[in-house]
Amino acid sequence: MKVFDTVEEIPNAASVLKIEEFYPKDLNIDLDGCDGRGVNRHLDFFRPKFHAWLETTRRKPTAEAPVTIRFKWATFFEWPIYRDGPEFASTFGDILRIRKDLQELAAKTLSAMSKFAGVEPHPPTLDAPYLGVHLRTESDSLGFWPNFEEQSNGYLQQSQKLGLKYAYLACGDAKEARRFTDKARNQTMPLHVATKMTLLQGEDYQRLTNMSWDQQALVDFLVLSKSTHFTGCSFSSFTMNIAFKRHLMTGGLNTRQWKSPGDQFSTLIGRFESWYGDWMFMYECMWP
Repeated sequence: MKVFDTVEEIPNAASVLKIEEFYPKDLNIDLDGCDGRGVNRHLDFFRPKFHAWLETTRRKPTAEAPVTIRFKWATFFEWPIYRDGPEFASTFGDILRIRKDLQELAAKTLSAMSKFAGVEPHPPTLDAPYLGVHLRTESDSLGFWPNFEEQSNGYLQQSQKLGLKYAYLACGDAKEARRFTDKARNQTMPLHVATKMTLLQGEDYQRLTNMSWDQQALVDFLVLSKSTHFTGCSFSSFTMNIAFKRHLMTGGLNTRQWKSPGDQFSTLIGRFESWYGDWMFMYECMWP
């Protein structure tokens, strides 16, 4: 598979036919009397239907006339990944790799986190005991998500349950991060909290702050993935993806699907009792 950074790099880009906001479910018009989500049962037929759609609408790509397609909606709300089998479901998400410079910053953050937890780092094996926490209370979080008190109480309960005295915190709001850090430090069994901003120094800190916010978040992604135990907000796709990735450690390629609220490696806060809401589809439709 060849991956291009931009459309302009595709051979014969001047002849590209751009299809915007393509929605796979639009190919399934028979709902069998169900509501809109009922079309999920017909996803097995997507490939032949998709090829037929390309043929009948004269959109079939060729080397001379390439076609680009942009999905209308995020597939992690729509496509049950295990329809393609556990081997594919467990590995497809690794096709795109995190950049080497981000991996290097994450490694330095992990080393600093190890020292913060009082364990001298010995790369490449870093086994410092720490809780990974993703606090999702930024201004764009939705009102029905777990609030700060619900999330923080749940995370601190996990630290006490597991006997962990150190935590690595990821949060996009510095004020909320300080709020959690203070609360963690002042509980009966203090939890000492660090972030990438407090762990990195000098040129490494400068390299980090020169990156965009989503690039910086990938450093968090890698460090949280290596934590002794991980916990985060169950409505967050960022949290869920880390938990799903860690879940693969339970059985490798043949790992069973995730079950709320967690496993021995991760625990999500804000447990669901119903599978009918759109957010629940992330449990079945997100590539780890």
